[in-house]
Amino acid sequence: MTVVRSLLQRDMLSSMQVEIRRISIRSAFKLAMVLYGLIGFLVGLVLAVAASVEAPAGSEPNILTRLGFWSIAVFPVLYGFAGGLTAAVAVALYNAGASLVGGLRLDFPEVEPESDGRVRVAGRAARYLERMLERESASRASEEEPAESVPDGTVGESQA
Repeated sequence: MTVVRSLLQRDMLSSMQVEIRRISIRSAFKLAMVLYGLIGFLVGLVLAVAASVEAPAGSEPNILTRLGFWSIAVFPVLYGFAGGLTAAVAVALYNAGASLVGGLRLDFPEVEPESDGRVRVAGRAARYLERMLERESASRASEEEPAESVPDGTVGESQA
């Protein structure tokens, strides 16, 4: 948990603001592809149910009834690719704009700098960090406990 402590001592958190200067295009594409793929699955499911409703006798099938249950497979792919591509273009534009005028600034109200340079964390973040530090100290304490020695000179569990 030294990572947690080093994060708290960083200057970016002590100022309570973080600026997002760049976003990975690949990660934005993957995340949007998954999210929009799920939306496409739901849309495809609705269309498949709508297509399963029988058309009146003698009428020519429309595009919806022709797509039918294929929409469950087609729409997630279409939505996923379109959403991923849109997110990639949007992130590329954000990165270009952020390099010119600066990125978004996020304010962390639960992180407050103290007068001695340390950082005080409040709210849910404080409770989370307290649990993490307790686990770290408990694991250190269990590592530092010496093993009991048995009469034959070996180290291990004591015999009853």
